[in-house]
Amino acid sequence: MGSKVSRGESIVTLVFGYPGTGKSSYPFVLARFLNAKCNKRISCCYVRCDRFAYETLVNPQMIAQLQQAYEWAKSNTPVIWIFDEVDSLVPRRYLVPHMRPWFLDFLDRVEIDEGFLVIGITNNPENLDDAVRRRIMRSPIYFEPTPPDVLKRIIRAYLDTERCNEIYERLSNELNKLNLRVLAGSLVRACSYVRKACQDIAQMTVDQIVEELMCHIGAESKTSLG
Repeated sequence: MGSKVSRGESIVTLVFGYPGTGKSSYPFVLARFLNAKCNKRISCCYVRCDRFAYETLVNPQMIAQLQQAYEWAKSNTPVIWIFDEVDSLVPRRYLVPHMRPWFLDFLDRVEIDEGFLVIGITNNPENLDDAVRRRIMRSPIYFEPTPPDVLKRIIRAYLDTERCNEIYERLSNELNKLNLRVLAGSLVRACSYVRKACQDIAQMTVDQIVEELMCHIGAESKTSLG
């Protein structure tokens, strides 16, 4: 996909899957990889759609900023254009009605232009506008939940403990009670927090470690859901 863009082709796609699986970082990793492999500078345009959609409700003229960015991108191809949380911008129920025609027109234009890779990112593709979903789900990329062995290695690496299997199983059980998953991004942040906050992890029991991890993961989950 990236090599096609570097050769001047244009691609529109959707990246979707569980939270915390690396979807938002994927386009930037891809850009760095292409910069190194193709010896060609790949530009990036990033739109955080949930914030932009709210700001556009207050000031509809902000859509002009997207048009200005598009004009800049046309003269700086190849470019990766990232719409993070794209279902906030063009949902099935229109919070920002004037965004839908602009977005569909934008997809029409970039497919004619050369050197565009447009990536929409979402946890919930079913929330997208039907017409938009049909356009950007032609070659979707699905991010699966992180395998347990990877999560165990995160615990071992960050907490420097061989009790990673027991910690992982206990943590999974506690999160299941709350209908939550162990996700790589949340686990890395929780382990980093515990490592900084607790003086001697080796002296802590598994229950104490899991309790500390749960405090951080639980607080993060409430923030993301709230």
